[in-house]
Amino acid sequence: MTRKTETKFLNITQVVGANYTGYQAKVTVDGVEHQPYVGGLDERSLRKVLRERNALWRKFGTTARGILLTPLQLPVKSDSSSSGWLGICAKQRVERSGTTLDVFGVRLRNLFTGKQTSREVRCHQFKSDAAALGAAKRLAVRNITAYNAVVAEYNAMALRDAMVLAEEEVRLLTPLLDRLTQFDLERWELSLQCVYPESLCCSVDPEKGASQRVYERAA
Repeated sequence: MTRKTETKFLNITQVVGANYTGYQAKVTVDGVEHQPYVGGLDERSLRKVLRERNALWRKFGTTARGILLTPLQLPVKSDSSSSGWLGICAKQRVERSGTTLDVFGVRLRNLFTGKQTSREVRCHQFKSDAAALGAAKRLAVRNITAYNAVVAEYNAMALRDAMVLAEEEVRLLTPLLDRLTQFDLERWELSLQCVYPESLCCSVDPEKGASQRVYERAA
């Protein structure tokens, strides 16, 4: 019987079987698993499997899960959404006055923090519901396109930092990469500044004046 035990090194597993004992790296790219194995549990074996893992990361331009952010998908048609579009919800809002409003709620990302948020497009401020839905879709596209541009910059920085620490792990045989698996707001802000050197006026829309008919609610 083979027993696999996760180590403190990301993407490295200790494998113990009846006829073999060693370390195994695991890197998954586009659904394909790459799992080089190195026999032995001594420092030489650990250093070698770490090098194998790092080589795969360099080859495929990736690193351990949790270090890189995942880009968002642009709005697509969806039968499960009340609006017919993924990430946009048709609903009613009751104002404090008791007035009921038809709105489109749009799932977005706050470009200043990277966190999930939302906005509402109010149908009565447009000529038709179709026009309001069009405005909601355009807002989502602008937001997601901007978010993904910042994600690309963030990931480039994170990958560089990760590879530096990965090589240090080989040298020191000490786990170091776990510190990068949490979202780094400072890196996000630096990435935002690289993509938008001039400060944005709106947290969800990179275009000036685009928020005139869009109202924020608590995320």
